[in-house]
Amino acid sequence: MNNRIILSGILPLTIALTFFGCQNNKSNSSTESQKTDLASNSIISQNGAQLISSNCYVCHNPNSNSHEEIIAPPLAGIKERYLKASADRDDFINKMTSFAYNPSKDKAVMKGPVKRFGLMPKTALSEGEIKAIVEYIHDNDIPAPKWFAEHKKKH
Repeated sequence: MNNRIILSGILPLTIALTFFGCQNNKSNSSTESQKTDLASNSIISQNGAQLISSNCYVCHNPNSNSHEEIIAPPLAGIKERYLKASADRDDFINKMTSFAYNPSKDKAVMKGPVKRFGLMPKTALSEGEIKAIVEYIHDNDIPAPKWFAEHKKKH
């Protein structure tokens, strides 16, 4: 009978420790997952910035001297237009990634620049690289040419 009393006291304690121990592990796992997500986001952001510098600024140059010398709209302007045309971050990323990966007049949010400059050429970048660029554009301030603010006022 003494064994039953001891077991009946230990069993609930064991269950409680197991339950709270698992909860604690889940919390640690969640914290580790958040740390991994933050590190991953940092890598994506760095990768996006590097990809923009080495690929996008060739045509979307933020250092252009005038609206007349550009060969494609500035990324700052593109970002503004996509923000207005998108319901949220995911919609922005999906629309811009889809267009940049496989440009078509049907997917173009900016019809005026397509008329002026023509359709953006298909890129050799992967869809993942384009998504990293687009995420960076959405999540960061993008430099605009000096003339851009004045141009925006006129249009």
